[in-house]
This record gives sequence, C-alpha cells and structure tokens, in this order.
Amino acid sequence: MRINHLVRWKSATLFVAAVLLNAIAAGDEPSAADRLCVKFSDEGAEISEGTSRILFYQKKPKSLNGEHTRAGYVHPLYDLDGNVLTQDFPEDHLHHRGIFWAWTQLYVGKTRVGNPWWCRDFLADVQRMECLKDHQNSVAVRATVYWTSPQWTDPNGQPKPIVREVTTIRAYRRQADTRAIDFEIQLLALEKDVRIGGSENAKGYGGFSPRIRLPDGIRFTAAYGEVEPQRLSVAPSPSMEITAKFGTTDKLSGITMLAHPSLPDFPPRWILRRSGSMQNAVYPGRDAVPLSDETPLVLRYRFVLHRGTADPAAVAGWTADYASNDKLKVRSGKPVVVDRYDGPSADANSQAFHFVRLHRAGNGNLVALYRLRPDEWIPEGANLEEYHTDDVGYRVSTDDGQTWGPRRYHSWGGIDGCTLPDGSLLLAHFRTFWVNEHECRTVFHRSCDGGISWKQDDDVRVRFPSDRVLTRRGRNECSMRFWCATILACDRDSRHLLASIHGTFHDRDRSHAVLIESTDGGHTWDFVSCIAGDTTPVHEGYFGTAMVRLEDESMLAVVQTEAANPRILVQCRSNDDGRTWTDPVVCPNIPGLDPATFRYTAPDGRPGSFSGAYQHPQLLQMGNGVLALNYGRPGVHVSLSSDGAGRNWDTKLTVVPHAAPYSYATIGASSHKQGMVSLGPNRLLLLHDVYRYAQDSNDTPRNTVFVREITVQKQ
Repeated sequence: MRINHLVRWKSATLFVAAVLLNAIAAGDEPSAADRLCVKFSDEGAEISEGTSRILFYQKKPKSLNGEHTRAGYVHPLYDLDGNVLTQDFPEDHLHHRGIFWAWTQLYVGKTRVGNPWWCRDFLADVQRMECLKDHQNSVAVRATVYWTSPQWTDPNGQPKPIVREVTTIRAYRRQADTRAIDFEIQLLALEKDVRIGGSENAKGYGGFSPRIRLPDGIRFTAAYGEVEPQRLSVAPSPSMEITAKFGTTDKLSGITMLAHPSLPDFPPRWILRRSGSMQNAVYPGRDAVPLSDETPLVLRYRFVLHRGTADPAAVAGWTADYASNDKLKVRSGKPVVVDRYDGPSADANSQAFHFVRLHRAGNGNLVALYRLRPDEWIPEGANLEEYHTDDVGYRVSTDDGQTWGPRRYHSWGGIDGCTLPDGSLLLAHFRTFWVNEHECRTVFHRSCDGGISWKQDDDVRVRFPSDRVLTRRGRNECSMRFWCATILACDRDSRHLLASIHGTFHDRDRSHAVLIESTDGGHTWDFVSCIAGDTTPVHEGYFGTAMVRLEDESMLAVVQTEAANPRILVQCRSNDDGRTWTDPVVCPNIPGLDPATFRYTAPDGRPGSFSGAYQHPQLLQMGNGVLALNYGRPGVHVSLSSDGAGRNWDTKLTVVPHAAPYSYATIGASSHKQGMVSLGPNRLLLLHDVYRYAQDSNDTPRNTVFVREITVQKQ
C-alpha cells in the first residue's frame, strides 16, 4: 500500500549511507571502536558503535504470509553484549513487533479507519529517513511516517494520509556498562477530528510498547520497588526496569525504561507480562483522545541498557537526568527525616504530621512546620482553646537541613507565611472567624529569633468593602481562609504586605482567590482584588494560590482549581501590584488530570482514592533565575521554568509518586502540601510528608516528614 502523491525518500536499489560522529575533540580521527554510525538501506536504518550493533529501524513493510504487515518500528534491539532483546512476529501475538507504538482505536470523525495495533487495514508508510548530527556523543535517525488505511481514501480511491508521525530515535555513546536510547514520537492529525485510543476494556493497552524476550526469572522494578505483573496495569511509575538473563550465560542484563515528565499522563501506568506478551506504558487508555491538526502530540521515552540489576540510586539519577532538558540539569538528593508520628493511631489523617511548610529566617535558621490535627472541621462541642493548643509542631535546623533540633509546639499555629525584610518570620493561622458581614479575624505569629520563640497577635483583622459579603459557617468560622496563602513583602521596612487567601462570598457559591493588602506589618488587611477573575467559574472555584514577584517587578500567581474536569493548575499575571490580573490560563506544559486516575492500590492491597489534584502550589524564585513551582496530588512534584517567568514549565521532577510503595495510606501518598526554600543560587530544599510511611514490611507505617535537597543548574 503506497501513496503516490507524497514526496518519497529516494534511494538506490541497495544504497547504503554511513554517517560517522566523532565523540572526541573536533578534527580528531576516532578509532573504529569509537565510531557511532548510521547505515541506511532499502530495508531501514541500522545504528551501531564500532563493531557493536545497537538497533535497526524497519522502514520497508514486512509481513508474514501476506498478513500482519508492519513498518516503522525497531527490531532488533541489542543489549551491551550483543544479545537480541526484542521479538518480531512472535507466535503468541503475531502482530507484536520489536519496539513499537500503536493503538487499537483510530478514528476520523465517526469513521474507524483500520487497527494500527493489530496491523489490520493500516500501514505506517515511512516516507523519509535522515541522520541528525547535532549531538557529538550520539547519533539519531529521524523518520517521517504517514499513517494510511484503505478505509480512508481520496476520490480516486487512493489512501489519504491520516496522521503525520515524526519519530526521532537517538542512541548515545556507551558509558562503561550503560547506554541510553531516546525515542521521541510526534503525531499531527492531517484530517479534522482524528482520535486515538487503547483497547476498549479495563486494560486500555496502547501506546509505547516494547516486545522484549521474556526468559525465566525475569524481574520488574518500578521507582517504588519490585513489582509483580497482574492482569491490569500496575501503579504508575516514572521508570520500569526489566532484568533477566538474555544471553547464553548467567550474566544479567537489563533495560530501564524512563517516561518523560512532559507526557500527558505522567507518570504512566504500566501493563507488564512475564510471558507471551509485550510491556506497555499505557496512553491514553480505553477512552480515545483527539489529535490536534495544529500542534503535534509528543511522546518521549528513554531506554537505559545496562549490565546487571540497576542500583536504585542510579535509576533515580537517570530519571532526574531525563527530566532535565537542554536548558536545565536537575539532581535530587536523598531524603532526610525531619520528624515522625509516634502515637498509637493507625489512621493516616488522625496521625497528622502533615500539611507542611518550610521557611528560612533572617538569621539562617530553617523552620519546618507541620500540622498536628486531622484535616477536619472543628468537632462539634470542642473547646476552641483546647483544640488549638499545640496544634502545630516544628523543628529548627541550623545546618541547611542536615540535622534538626527537638520538636517544638505552638498553639493557634500557622504554617503559611513569609520571612520579612527585617529577618523576622510571620505566619498566619489558616482559619478565620466571623466578625461581621465585611470583616473577619485570625491569629498571626511572629518570631524574631529564627523560630525559637513566637509572639502571638490574636486579633488580626481582614476587611472587605460593602459589595463583598462574607459567609458564616461552622463554629463561628468565616468562609475566608489563609490556607495555602502566600505573603509577600513590598518594601524594606516590613510594613507593606500582600497576601493571597481564598473563600466564598455570600452571593457567590464558588470559591475565589483573593488578594489582600496590609500597610501596618500584617495587623490589619484590606481587600484588593480577585486574582483569577471575579466571574463565577464553571468548576467549584479557585483555592490555594501561590504568588511571586518576578525580576521585571510583575507578579505571577498560580492557582489551584477545585473539581475542574480535568483537574488543572492555572496562572495569571499582574503589572500593577495585583490591582488587576490577566485571565487565568492553564499552566503551560502541566496538562490536566482525569479524576479517573485518582484510584490506586496501597502496598497492602487496600484500594485507595482521593478527589482533589494539583493542590497547594508554592513558587520560589531561585538565585540562578530559574522559577520553581511545587504542588501535590497525585504525588509530590516540582516543575521548573528555565525562563524564570513561568512562560513554560519545561522540566518536572516527581519526588513522591502517585502510588508510592512505601506509603500504606488509602487517602493518597501524602497530604500534598509542601514547602521549599533556597539554599543558594542552584540549590533548593523541599519539605514534604508521606502518609503511613514504612521502610519495609517490618516497619510500622507512620506519617513522616522529610526534606530533600534539589540541585538545578542552567546548562
């Protein structure tokens, strides 16, 4: 099946082109063992290094007895010892082929056009191959492919192209006992209303799929530990290692597959099989998704071939490297325990030690704060003073988080706040209490000695104009909250402050993100604006809001949405100190999440779920100009903007995965409220919690608070 009117890759009958890349100094002649080479032929393209073959990309259509015709995939793929890792036309599934990417559903409008997965009425027509020479230590093949089907034709009965695929396969020079291979697949619709989807069952298989040989004793290891394949997908993970004896000796070799954080569903679910099938990074699942005819869908994966079983620390480093881009290099350090629940409760919410924030005082002390009460409304009949006594715990570090002092407490405690220009810490209690229809009050704490002692102001007032009527609720509480609040200092005398809060007004049933202002150091506040607009949103509203002042003196706000479908983070900007804001837009490169993905299985087999997502955002301007954004649920993540302004969040680091194997909670792996501070131009420290954390099956699951250093360097 061919398309006559498309430009073809011209080659002689058996034309072979070789492209050599030099990995040593420019102008030096490499030895044969150092040469990365691409050889093109009518069949396809082979990549090798010296005498060692790496992989072959199949251009020419192949079939078995005239059936299961396929093209545009990788086979063979070789391990570091030259053993073939992949299979083509395996007897159990004749449509499987090496390393391939395909879907069972392909639609143009309401018309189903072939089945790419099963190689039925479909051909990936490879029209062009070229070598890319832009990396000194790697070589790449770029293939332009057109998806065609006899079920979608022009008026002359000739197949019309449905999707243009541009796939780049880059092999890197071997480094000791490892080699990296990158796959980037771009899909652009050439017709209106093109959709792709996985199998129409609970498995939902489809997408990037390696058909690997499966010897006895094969092992699978996710970022959270060893996993056992099951009928449906296992818990999401940014990495999946496959280790086995692929040769004739007892030597182990492995493939660690990495998913790039830019994937629409990250980290992906994995369908794994010990025998008779492929492995699959599931996307998008059983529900078909549209392909744009303007902006291509980009799917990125990396293989790391290695000898033996990969060390978990090495896998974490590979994952961080892959999360980095050409502009940023990211490193994540080992977690350090700050504090851990030590009571009798087995319930994650009751254990508390959650909803954390981190602050650096003017004297250099780090103050890690965490709530010691469950996530709940104040119980009916509870004595407010008793309920809020010692409701926040904290520890202080004087060595950048390497060690932490004894647990301390304060009552009516706050965790959100800021360090003022005079070096003092200012924290706001998250609840506010009713004064009248236009005024509420709350409690602030201030420390002038790096968090050792605190002065309490229990009559902080927030005032609203006559057209803003507050709502009274619960135990004399007000609808406004300093929850996930940001406080910014506007001048050097610590008197002029801006803060973000959120809540509902009497005539509006959806929550609003609200900016307030103080000119007396935080004792009284007045309404300024609604950050994400004053109209009623289609979802349940705007909640926690992160703010930062950028280098050009403008302000950026990142706002949590509630019950949006899909769940999204939005951002908006102000050039007049928050008096007016641009309309909210989805944070670039942080795609929405389907609530259906919020179900998971805890390590002990119990089902878990949660409803919210992309919660408790916080922004940090690093000294090197990079802007960092942390947020949670599902998991704990840090996104980075190399442009320093959030124009694009181009790097993402997952700190706690969706279904962490060390979290035995069923309400999510974490409270998903974090804190971060700068340790220097290229370093930040992230504070986060893990619900019912256990190191292994012999450890008692307890809520635990950690810090982790993250290094971010501009390339």
